Amino acid sequence: MKELPESIGKLKNLERLILENNSLTQIPNSIGKLLNLRIINLRHNRLEFLPKSIKDLKNLESIELDSHL
Repeated sequence: MKELPESIGKLKNLERLILENNSLTQIPNSIGKLLNLRIINLRHNRLEFLPKSIKDLKNLESIELDSHL
């Protein structure tokens, strides 16, 4: 998997998103619509940046990233 579809933002009740060990190169801006998201794991991907909408995740308690981000 190289990228997530924009439709990920429709998963309004999602609390955990584990995407570790994929080949993701980007995360869509719609990630900011996941207002119930508490945990996100993005380790071991090919991300160069995170979308600005990540700041909208007010309930986010834990984000796991690789050290190069």
